Amino acid sequence: MEQIIPVNENIEDYFGGYTKKTYKELIEEISTDEIDELYDYGCYLEQLKEKNMSKNVER
Repeated sequence: MEQIIPVNENIEDYFGGYTKKTYKELIEEISTDEIDELYDYGCYLEQLKEKNMSKNVER
């Protein structure tokens, strides 16, 4: 059976605890492809939101 939490992993960090990196370090690590993917996902969510709002207005 696959282990859910890796060995020697801090459980608090694993489940969304505070990061030990600065914003500068995080920004330096993200690739342009990841930025594009996040932007596209944000646009997709915005379109879904607009569709749902227009459906609510039509009712």
